Amino acid sequence: PKCLEFRRVLSRSQAESNDNRMIGQIYIFQLRPQNDFLIGYEAETGKMGPELATEWKLEPDGKSFRFMLRKGVQFQKGFGEFTAKDALFSWQNLTQPDSLQVEAPTWKRVVQSIEVVNDYEAIYHLDPDANFLHGISRAEGGMEIRSKASWDKLGHDPTMQEAPLAGTGAYQFKRSEEHTSELQSLRHLVCRLL
Repeated sequence: PKCLEFRRVLSRSQAESNDNRMIGQIYIFQLRPQNDFLIGYEAETGKMGPELATEWKLEPDGKSFRFMLRKGVQFQKGFGEFTAKDALFSWQNLTQPDSLQVEAPTWKRVVQSIEVVNDYEAIYHLDPDANFLHGISRAEGGMEIRSKASWDKLGHDPTMQEAPLAGTGAYQFKRSEEHTSELQSLRHLVCRLL
């Protein structure tokens, strides 16, 4: 099989967590491949496109967006099908008062509420923000969709010794390892994709 490799220069992490809401965009790179977003981003064209949402439209009030969600998308590790309840949970979890995620204050301010219409339809009621669609897309990050059933089974936010909440992305999280003095001086991370 063909092997793709990329290198990333790293600074020593200021925060380590397997919980998306307890780390910021700079340090979340290890969790991003396991999560999807409502809106995707085409790197070649710079255009947003469907990912977990198949379509979205501005509501007549001019302040809300209705999302139609993709049916049949399964969470990793047998946590069931993605629904609007998972989108609501992801926002509620991210915006808890103790959240350290850098985008949390924005999402607390911009998203007033999320109305679950049915399993495959949700309405995001907003304090209008021109960056909303870009902000919840893969282009910016921070609003990764995670499984409510995964959180319910764990019963608390994941620690470094536990797997992160299940996502719907192409990759699954395998393990965390404690840093040693040798790893703390690591300057490059090499990832090989087969």
